[in-house]
Amino acid sequence: MGRVYKLGTIAGQHDMPVEDYISNWTNYGDNALSRITKGTTVVEIPPDVTTIELYYTGYTIATIAALLTLVLRGYHVILMEHSNSTGRYSPVHVMNHPLFERLKDVLDTEIQSDISL
Repeated sequence: MGRVYKLGTIAGQHDMPVEDYISNWTNYGDNALSRITKGTTVVEIPPDVTTIELYYTGYTIATIAALLTLVLRGYHVILMEHSNSTGRYSPVHVMNHPLFERLKDVLDTEIQSDISL
């Protein structure tokens, strides 16, 4: 059984209880999809990791790009959402939904060639 790795999407926007970040803060005009996708393919995730808690900043395109890339690389991903009312992160339970599995199948065939894995 592998271990859980805490990964943040973008450093510098919010403090996150993570071991590493995929990217530093980027301007909204940059190609976030490309930068985050490339970042998730080069970030050094230890080989014993099977599950990633993905802490995100609210920058939607970066979160989507990171989520898709990590899922396509075979990781179980738990999205970690910040609550302004409690000041804590908690898991978002969308990954077990049957529609997500269908989306994963579709994306695996349609964008596989667009993402360097």
